[in-house]
This record gives sequence, C-alpha cells and structure tokens, in this order.
Amino acid sequence: MKSVFTNPRQRQETPNKVKAWLATGDRSQRLELVFLPAYSPELNPDENLNQDLKRHLRASTDRPTDKPTLFKAIRSFLRSVQQRPALVSAYFHSATVTYAASPQTISSPR
Repeated sequence: MKSVFTNPRQRQETPNKVKAWLATGDRSQRLELVFLPAYSPELNPDENLNQDLKRHLRASTDRPTDKPTLFKAIRSFLRSVQQRPALVSAYFHSATVTYAASPQTISSPR
C-alpha cells in the first residue's frame, strides 16, 4: 500500500529537497505526492472527512456544549474513522475527488 501526501502547491513550487528525498531508495515505490490547485475544496479529500464529522456531530443525541466536550467528540470520531481503512480510502476515491483517479507521482528530482 502506498502512502499519499497531498500538496496544495504547484509542482514547480515543491522544494528540490523534498523531490530528492522522495526519489531516494524505494521511497517512490512507497510514497506518492499529488498536487492540488491552490483553492479547490471539492477536490480535497479532507473536505469529505470534514463533512462526515459535521454530519456526525449534528446527528449526535449528546451534542457538545463546550470546547472540551467538542474536542472529545471530534477525537472520538477521528479515532473511529482511523479504524476503518475502507472509509479513509473512499475519501480519496469519491466522485468529486477527481485528482486521486490519476495522481501525479514524483519519481525523480527536477
């Protein structure tokens, strides 16, 4: 399984040190760097996670009423998502996350 890192910068803005590090050894086989346009929430899998979190908090019968309780509810939700790799994968492969269907991999430094 490859780990995917998203980068909100354009390819030419990615520091050469990062490109060189990714190209070292077998990192390019294990890691992938994909690029997002500067502002594109509809393409960002984080937005799908945020939407699920909000939906979960709204549906909760015991809604948080202060910051500590809110943080606890968020942490609990995120931990439950962590235990569901299929759901995490779905965030990257939903219909709106178009960049994930054809990721741009950095295999050598430019």
